[in-house]
Parts: sequence; C-alpha cells; structure tokens
Amino acid sequence: MGKIDFATMRETFPIFNGATSNSNVNSDQWYRQYQYNVPQKGRYLVVFSQKMTNGDSNYDFSVGVSLNDTVLNSVSSGGGTYVNYITPSVTAVVDAEVNDTINCLSRGGGTGSKNTIGGQVSIARIA
Repeated sequence: MGKIDFATMRETFPIFNGATSNSNVNSDQWYRQYQYNVPQKGRYLVVFSQKMTNGDSNYDFSVGVSLNDTVLNSVSSGGGTYVNYITPSVTAVVDAEVNDTINCLSRGGGTGSKNTIGGQVSIARIA
C-alpha cells in the first residue's frame, strides 16, 4: 500500500477540521460534541479527540464516533481528580450516504465527571 498524497486528496476530496463544543458531561449517556452532515456519498475517515476532566472521581470518560444513531467505534480512558485532564482519541472509517450524520460523542462515567474542553475533529472523504 502506497503513501497517501494529502495535497492531491485535498483537491479531490473535502477535508474538514474544527473544534468541538465545551460542556458538562455528567452522564453515562452519549453527548454529541460535534455533528457533521454528510454532503456526498462516500467513505470518510474521522479522527476525534476531546480534552476532559473526571472531576472528583476516577470514572472513565469515553469518546466515540457514530453514524446517525449507531456507535461505530469508541475508546474509554481513565482519569484522576479535578484539573487532571486526559485527552482520549478515537478514529473510525465511516461509509455514509448523502444527508447521513456523523457524530463525535463523549460521555462521563457518572456524577463525578465535570467537563470537556478543547476538542478537535478532522473528517476527510477518502473514497
């Protein structure tokens, strides 16, 4: 397999880079940090990282990528106490149709989790 020529890929396939929202995440439910509406059918590479603090507990934080309402990949990362930030990262390859929604998600481990800051998402159509 050869190297990816990102200069050519930028001309042919759209690439999105952006920041995610800051929010309190005090739940075991997924919280949508970023939502991308698919403009063109294809295969997309998604790279998502989210800086988080666990607050006053050792609950795990998770980040994930979903297509519409189906989680495709997720990663959990432990933390420590408040102000000890962690930055879990997750990648996914998503086969999507026009008007599908790619979501970058996070969730806290419970009431001890505090907030998210400084997230980054990159999405590129690769085929």
